[in-house]
Amino acid sequence: MTAAPQIVRYGELRPCKTAFIDAHTPGSDQKENFTIIGGGVSESADQHVPIAATPGFNIGAASQPPKCRNSLHSHRTAEVFFALKGRWRFFWGRWGTAGEVVMEKGDIINIPTGIFRAFENIGTDYGLIMAILGGDDAGGGVIWAPQVITDAGIMVWCWARTPSFMTPRKAPSCLKVSDPCSC
Repeated sequence: MTAAPQIVRYGELRPCKTAFIDAHTPGSDQKENFTIIGGGVSESADQHVPIAATPGFNIGAASQPPKCRNSLHSHRTAEVFFALKGRWRFFWGRWGTAGEVVMEKGDIINIPTGIFRAFENIGTDYGLIMAILGGDDAGGGVIWAPQVITDAGIMVWCWARTPSFMTPRKAPSCLKVSDPCSC
């Protein structure tokens, strides 16, 4: 028997604002992440996945208001970005200073595996990009630049003290979640 085509309608996508640890850091806290095909690399059990079975790749998307960024991270698999709406600055390297490019609607970029990369909406309207990751497991997750972990650790500790904390699972042991902060 032949498998039936699977369709995901744009209007039926459900965003997740807690998909990644950097959602707990200033500058990245307004992005909306979508996992469309395959489990992707989301770090949240709240992430909705319309097509869970993956045909050897994963597709996700991010929608962000102006000046919102996705923090420096890398993967163990290929990642290709496709700008669908807006103007984006992609930058890369350990500190995000090794190179950069501005992308507009229709532009595509592939940043090599193992290189820290980030992006931000530098346009004046909400932007939307699609990300395609290779492999059934999308490379096994996200590798965050060390400064992102530090920044998120402080915020996770602060948020965990309030009922509004939205990621009900144990924080990774590498986070300094016991350091005091003023919340």
